[in-house]
Amino acid sequence: MWIALGGAIGALMRAGISISAVRLASEHFPDGTLLVNIIGSLAIGMLWAFHEKAPFTENTNAFVFVGFLGAFTTFSTYSLHSMRLIQEGRYFAGGFNVIAHNVGAIAAVALGNMLGRMLRGAT
Repeated sequence: MWIALGGAIGALMRAGISISAVRLASEHFPDGTLLVNIIGSLAIGMLWAFHEKAPFTENTNAFVFVGFLGAFTTFSTYSLHSMRLIQEGRYFAGGFNVIAHNVGAIAAVALGNMLGRMLRGAT
């Protein structure tokens, strides 16, 4: 139940952000997918820092990490966008998408974890 609830909320938020990003940016690059993956990575880093200090309950883990963040971030969509850009011969855009997602997401997890530790009072 907690996974399903978190997943429903995460999927709705992902759709809202992705649609808004497409309207604001360009149709030539999957900005919305990149945005939700970076935001989700930042969030998981911060939440994990809080979890390290005071472990979440099993239900909270299921809701937040598996349900919400699992549905909010979208690795499969990122992979599809990357493959399509490369298949279209847009090698620079495809390569940039791969690098931006991987480097950006890992950097966002690290930043989120650092911010989470600061917010929880640890150094």
